[in-house]
Amino acid sequence: MKCHYGLPLFVILSCEACATSLGWNGEPRVKVVDNAPAICLPDDVKEDFPVRRVLLSESYVKNSIDWELRLAPGAIPLSLKPGECIKFGRIPIGYLLDETSKLKALRVNATYSFMMDRVEDAEHYNHFYSTAFCVKKGEEGDLEYPQYTRLPNGSTVIPSCDARLNKNAE
Repeated sequence: MKCHYGLPLFVILSCEACATSLGWNGEPRVKVVDNAPAICLPDDVKEDFPVRRVLLSESYVKNSIDWELRLAPGAIPLSLKPGECIKFGRIPIGYLLDETSKLKALRVNATYSFMMDRVEDAEHYNHFYSTAFCVKKGEEGDLEYPQYTRLPNGSTVIPSCDARLNKNAE
């Protein structure tokens, strides 16, 4: 079964790091690495994060096109340290691009969900990091990836390039 994390945007925007009915959810950082968005562990996490899967999917779209990496059977997982990232479009050693992944490029004024989950063990069941960002063209013509910001009071700062705000934008 293939999960689409773009649909339940309300879940990933509800807490900084918390336990949910889906498991433990932390907020990663979106950084630009070689002109592409990357999902990164926060700099202040206390332990490494062995990555099982990474998923990038367009939000607000039925049957969105995804980009999904999965740990290959028997492979040693990439264990991210605080501040380290996995970049969209790059396939680390030991990972496979899911055969249904068709997302090759991101669209300007579109909103995306980015998540990575942890290799499970007895202590870490269904731990994941998830966030949302949108794509906008910067003043110099380069692409920028502003991230949604979760606030302590439970509200969210939504970037101006959010797809719902730009329904008619191309």
